[in-house]
Amino acid sequence: MAASPQLVVWDTNVVISYLKRDDENFLLVHPMIELAKSGRLRIVVPEIVVLEALTLGKSINELPCDRITRQLEIIEDFFERSFIIRRTMDRQVTSEAARLRRNYSSLMTRTYDAIVLATAMRYKVAKVYTFDADMLKLDETIPLSNGEGSLRILRPSGNDITDK
Repeated sequence: MAASPQLVVWDTNVVISYLKRDDENFLLVHPMIELAKSGRLRIVVPEIVVLEALTLGKSINELPCDRITRQLEIIEDFFERSFIIRRTMDRQVTSEAARLRRNYSSLMTRTYDAIVLATAMRYKVAKVYTFDADMLKLDETIPLSNGEGSLRILRPSGNDITDK
């Protein structure tokens, strides 16, 4: 019997690095997509990550209108892939995000980060991938709800993540 795919949460900057394909971070993220395509990994994305990716900051606003439309189609298609699991913000995520903001206020200054981490906690995903230096400082500081270790907040490394 085949093993169940590993679940991981992706922060917006990881999604954008994959979609833009034009920086060194893409090379660190791409192997995870290959694992997902092979059925060994499923990527959980909070809806707030989808929102952030669809705006892509200044770069998308500087494109001509027809290119913006195509860019949005590419982004939306990415989130429709079979290995992507989109998660909405419900009461449990809201409560957990508020708790995280209270308990880790010195390290977690953005509500957005709390929502991403709370989504991982809510859906029992033990690993979050990000390039955000502030979020990375929280690695192994947040106990998992099942009492079996702490939430891992990791920088994509390009290696086989199933061994970490």
